[in-house]
Amino acid sequence: MKLPFIIILALSLTVPVSAAVYKSVLPDGRVIYSDQPPAENAAPAKLPAIQLIPAAPVPRPSEPAQAPEVKNKAAYRSIAITSPAHDSTLRDNAGNVAIKVALDPPLLMKADHQIAIYLDGTQIAEGSTDTVTLNNVDRGTHTLNASVTKQGEALITSPTITFHLQRVSSRN
Repeated sequence: MKLPFIIILALSLTVPVSAAVYKSVLPDGRVIYSDQPPAENAAPAKLPAIQLIPAAPVPRPSEPAQAPEVKNKAAYRSIAITSPAHDSTLRDNAGNVAIKVALDPPLLMKADHQIAIYLDGTQIAEGSTDTVTLNNVDRGTHTLNASVTKQGEALITSPTITFHLQRVSSRN
């Protein structure tokens, strides 16, 4: 039932409007504008030109911040986030997210290497452990990736994974 109404509405909006506007002054001094000419001495009203204001350009969405580029991959064969799984949905009302990173070979701490974790393109943790728990993460869809770094430079970066966090809201 709604579909025919929507189609008729869409078609009516596409018809160009070019009707004349008539101005009438009543005996009591009121001014009336109409698209129908009054019975006596009708004359089209002279309206000012339509003022056109160009729309402001819409800024293009910026690219999401990426982890630093891979510089020296020789020390490590692979790095990946194993938990949470890619495209998984987590349910935690406190917003806690446990992150587990798999690294081959294990982290070379003697060489001052660290694991950096990026949530939505922003570094949120760095250290020598392969497990991190984030607290009070906002509900919604997020991206995660990890890098092995030495003095802030990425040696190897994991593929980016996506996860969805659901939290109970009192505004349901």
